[in-house]
Parts: sequence; C-alpha cells; structure tokens
Amino acid sequence: EHPQLNFPCQAAIYESYLEQTLMYPTGTQFVYSDLSFIGMMWVVGHLAINLNKVTPAQYLPGCAVNGVGAPSTAQCAYEAYVRLFVIGGSAVSMPSSGFLPPEPLWPLSPPTWNDTYYVNEILQGRVSDENAFALGGISGHAGLFATAMDAASLASALLFAPEDSAFFNASTLETFATVGNMSLSNRALGWAVNAPQWWGLENSTYCQAFPSQTLMHTGYTGTEVCLDLV
Repeated sequence: EHPQLNFPCQAAIYESYLEQTLMYPTGTQFVYSDLSFIGMMWVVGHLAINLNKVTPAQYLPGCAVNGVGAPSTAQCAYEAYVRLFVIGGSAVSMPSSGFLPPEPLWPLSPPTWNDTYYVNEILQGRVSDENAFALGGISGHAGLFATAMDAASLASALLFAPEDSAFFNASTLETFATVGNMSLSNRALGWAVNAPQWWGLENSTYCQAFPSQTLMHTGYTGTEVCLDLV
C-alpha cells in the first residue's frame, strides 16, 4: 500500500537516505538516480535554516510532522526557500509555479499516466514520481509544477543572466552545462547536453535540430526544454 500524499514517511526516508552506499566506484559507471537531488533538497533546507532565511512559520501546514528542528524537516525549509526566494524572488518570474498545487487546480495539469501499481489512479495535478510522492510531494528532484510561461521565464533567466547576479550568472549556466564524463553519459548537473552520440540511447530528445551544446531537460508528460547556448 502506497503512503498518502502528506509527510508520514519523512523521517524514515531521511534515515534510509543516510544509509545508502555506492553501487560502483565514483567515475566508473553512470546510474540514473534521484538520490543526488533528493540530498540537495536537505542541504538547501539545512542552509536555509542555519542562515535564517526561513522560519517554521513559513513552512507549509502539516509539513513538520516530526517536530520543528528534526533533521527531516529541512525538506519543509527547502520548500519555503524555493517558494519565497526562487519562484517568488526577483531573479525570475514564476508566479504560477510551486509544489503541491491545490486540488481545484489539478484539472489544469495534463494527466501524467495511469498508475496501476502504486497509487492505482490516473495521476493529474499530483506528482507522479514515486519517491517524491512518498516524500509528501516535495523533493529536490521532482514535484515542482509550472506553466509553460513560467518554464520559459526560467529558461530566459538562465540564458540571459547578468554577469554580476548573485542568483543566476554565467558561471551558473557553465556549471549546469558541464558533463562529468561524456563517455558514460550526456547528463550534466540537472540538465543533459544535446550530444548526437547519445540520441535515442541515454534519453530520447527532441532538441536534435539544435546545436550539440544545447542544454535540455525532459518532462515526464513528453515536454522538453531546449536551451541553445550558441
């Protein structure tokens, strides 16, 4: 039986994450995994708490089920930080984006798939990724809903970031676009690079008409963002 879309598994997933071990020595194999960006969520959340960027009063209702101050509630601080300073900040305009959209807005989202083994429903307006669902709908790797206009705003902020911005700048984009080892994968940091040798192999791409330096990110419903860096 799947967990509910709230936060009962918050502490258990956090503890399980800390017990994970590597399958292969670093740099020898590529394995698609959500763990790095799930971990990023807790890192950002802890920083937001320790640097006094967010307060418990700004957490979503019901998020801190293990009590304010529990390590797992860094997830709550992460969501608050993203809501207040990323999609709600001044560097990029994403007014229609966020985690856990309210039920009246669910019909505005395309159905992702007919889940016949986990939630056993056609998922629409709720995250389809099982790890993010078990985490309560908030995670560093999945769960953020956005409109096409908001996604375009984010893409524009990345492509045309001023050099001196503390939020998005040229070094941000360079970091996102750096592939660790092209012989193992075309994936960079949160993005993939439109490398022809990986077309149809590592991930299907609809950016093939763009230069090979193009950054891309696929969406589960068949959407894709292509950032032409040339």
